[in-house]
This record gives sequence, C-alpha cells and structure tokens, in this order.
Amino acid sequence: MARSLPSDILHKVKVFHLRGRFDHSKINFLLSKMTKKAMENEKDPVVKKDWTEGFDDVKREYLKPIIAYIKGL
Repeated sequence: MARSLPSDILHKVKVFHLRGRFDHSKINFLLSKMTKKAMENEKDPVVKKDWTEGFDDVKREYLKPIIAYIKGL
C-alpha cells in the first residue's frame, strides 16, 4: 500500500485486512487454469488448497472492528 498512496495520506489511513472469498465456479476457465498452474509450486499446503479448491472466509464478525472504528470517529 505504501507504493500506492503518498506518505502524507498513508499515515492517516486505518487498514483492515479482510480475507474474502475465492470461488473457482465463478471465474472463467482460463483464470481457473492459470490459478491452479501457479499453485503447483506452492510450498504451503493450506495456501495451495485454498487457491486450487477455493475458500470462503467472509464472516460478519470480521466487520466488528471496522464498525467500532467508524463509530469512534
């Protein structure tokens, strides 16, 4: 993110990491094959499984810190 935002703005930004969702059934054939090919050399079995089979890490409780931050503004 430091490469995308000027430093005078970067220090004012609060970052919340949300993992999200990756569903192979919703991407096109070429992107699916490219993703699977890219993961052939991945060492971490969890990362490899997630990106070859997909993952869903969208959860309402992950929004709580964002809501609390906004309420505190």
